[in-house]
Amino acid sequence: MAQTDREDANPLIPEEIATEIIKAAPASSNIMSLARKLPNLSSKTRALPVMSSLPTAYWVNEANSANETEASTFKRTSRAQWDKKILTIQELAVIVPVPEAVLDDAAYDIWGEILPYISEAIGQQFDIAVLAGDGVSIPGFPQGIIPATPAANVIEATNDCYKDIWGVDGLVSRVEDKGFNITAHLAPLKFKGILRSIRQDNGGLIFAPVPQSNTTYSIDGTPIIFDLNGSMNPSEVLDICGDWNTVVWAIRSDMNIKKLDQAMIQDPDTGDVLYNLAQQDMVALRVTFRAGWQIANPVTRLNPVYGSAYPFAILMPAAPEEP
Repeated sequence: MAQTDREDANPLIPEEIATEIIKAAPASSNIMSLARKLPNLSSKTRALPVMSSLPTAYWVNEANSANETEASTFKRTSRAQWDKKILTIQELAVIVPVPEAVLDDAAYDIWGEILPYISEAIGQQFDIAVLAGDGVSIPGFPQGIIPATPAANVIEATNDCYKDIWGVDGLVSRVEDKGFNITAHLAPLKFKGILRSIRQDNGGLIFAPVPQSNTTYSIDGTPIIFDLNGSMNPSEVLDICGDWNTVVWAIRSDMNIKKLDQAMIQDPDTGDVLYNLAQQDMVALRVTFRAGWQIANPVTRLNPVYGSAYPFAILMPAAPEEP
């Protein structure tokens, strides 16, 4: 089956299309803006060392009496240990078919209209994989943050949102008590309304809007990022807080764009032909984006047992009352 490859399409697709998608995808992804980006990978996998054991320092006693043994003056040995996690690259793809008659309309920048939606789709699907992935359907990807968060780090919301988040045993403490610093909160847009309802003791608003200015939302100086790409379900999660530096992601350098004009596009589930580009006078833009992610739970001084702590905590909405 003939199709136009990248070299053939270069005169038709401006170079700025390819670079724009690479730049725009992170802007449409909450995770890509919060987590640490690694250098682009030239292979499918990368091994990531994770600290699993911390070294220990010892005091050295001076031999100042006959009762002290010579061994007590020796400097003791200690060692650090590392575990290995694998970051695996997988492919995201989208095909956008467009009638040639639409493209021929010079007064309408159809590619300019489509590109933001392609970027949004890439960012949304990447976020969903990182937040809610089952660790099985995408081979090589770890379990998502929401299902992987242990029950001890999950809080059900009450009528006292302030206590749920800032309380002694609240959301923030569940992470900090294990030695992790909270770098940001990620929440659905609905959570902004909940924050606006929190009052001070005198009845004043904690998040008071500033006239003619965008209110910056933060919790104890930590920024709150609100989901705008639809990757979070507010009926399931209200807030995810944690150390986003423990999450890393990377892309491969061989991202490509192809313009197709002779292909048949099939339904992957039924095999039915959806479009025959040549017969229907259509062209299609196929975009592939290869990315991967991994999360580490390194030991800390407050939690020296490897694998026994998780760097995130979740605020869940209250369960509906039974009738």
